[in-house]
Amino acid sequence: MNSRKITDQNHSSELRNVAGSAIVRGRFYNELKDDFDALRPSDTSLKSDTISEVTSGAGVTIDDVVLQDGGISLSAGIVQFSKTVSISAAEIVAVTAGGLGHANGLVLVAGLGTEYVLDLVSAVLVYDGDGTAYTDGGNVTINYGGGGAAITGLVSAANSFGATGDKIYRFVPLSTAALSLPVNTSLNLVSSAAFTTAGAAGTAIVRITYNVITTGL
Repeated sequence: MNSRKITDQNHSSELRNVAGSAIVRGRFYNELKDDFDALRPSDTSLKSDTISEVTSGAGVTIDDVVLQDGGISLSAGIVQFSKTVSISAAEIVAVTAGGLGHANGLVLVAGLGTEYVLDLVSAVLVYDGDGTAYTDGGNVTINYGGGGAAITGLVSAANSFGATGDKIYRFVPLSTAALSLPVNTSLNLVSSAAFTTAGAAGTAIVRITYNVITTGL
């Protein structure tokens, strides 16, 4: 930005009228016009690297689409988020809470409170194999919370952590006609049986997209 504010120091008193306004000197006007042209050039497309909210917590609205805290809201009460969850070799074999081998699995998205439900849109597993497969293990699904029913079709061990090489698989949401959405419940990655190392050290990420729905109850 090149433009500067008009002050008493850069405008002499004789240039002021009775209303107290000032005549803009040509060089200041030209700088201001250059700045406007940089933001909105002749193609009328507004250009800016960063747009920040004015009111904290209000987000930014563009043509009725609200962008706030990493989420996109197309309609009141529904905000869509995408995130990437990294899964370490230790988490793949861990049978303690928070590990894939635990009965409740590994939390991908935490529950958000009794006023909200999480609605899975899509999820993709990207497994970075290291040439040695994890042994044992079972089918992998995304479930609602600890011990909750699967809400996706399964990805087999051979197509996930039981593979020697890289695997990329999409979790397909179940086509159940009516699926109950529990409030304040996480989305978990669950294996039907624990994996063991046997020298494997592969890692993975899950790229997951989900809606946060405000119930209003």
